[in-house]
Amino acid sequence: MENLGILVIDMQEDFIGRNKPREIEELIQYQKKLFKFAHKKKIPIFILEWENCGKTSEELISELSNNKTYFIPKYENNGFLNEDLVWEEDSFKEEYQNKELSNLLEKEQIKNLILTGISKDACVLATTLGAKRRGYNPFTSDELMNKRKKDVYEFHEYSNHYETLQELLEAIC
Repeated sequence: MENLGILVIDMQEDFIGRNKPREIEELIQYQKKLFKFAHKKKIPIFILEWENCGKTSEELISELSNNKTYFIPKYENNGFLNEDLVWEEDSFKEEYQNKELSNLLEKEQIKNLILTGISKDACVLATTLGAKRRGYNPFTSDELMNKRKKDVYEFHEYSNHYETLQELLEAIC
């Protein structure tokens, strides 16, 4: 599949620490497999980091050295691509971050996005819905998100959703 990018959402120590260690270790292992796939296929990776919540997990960062990677600060809990913004003074940071990510996706000619991250029923979901609303083709997998919530029906309706990472990778190859 052409025009493919990977969007990693909030895999920062502050968020990771709020989850069961075994589940986080499993999630990180699947993300590492995804990063290796990205390296082989020369797929750029976009890392969203929520302001004031620390850096992305060192374990993940160490896997990114061979990949084309962009780090984008996330200032508000807006799903990043979630809503069209109203021009108000308070929305400046949101507008800036959406514009920064949009510009990078455009620069890399990304139309298809694999989304992975820590909060399946919050930030990952909001970003998936926002990406779809803005014309991107989102892909998700249960193995690429935390397991706090078993099933979130919106992923099935608004993304190309797969149970396993392997199924997702087979579908895009």
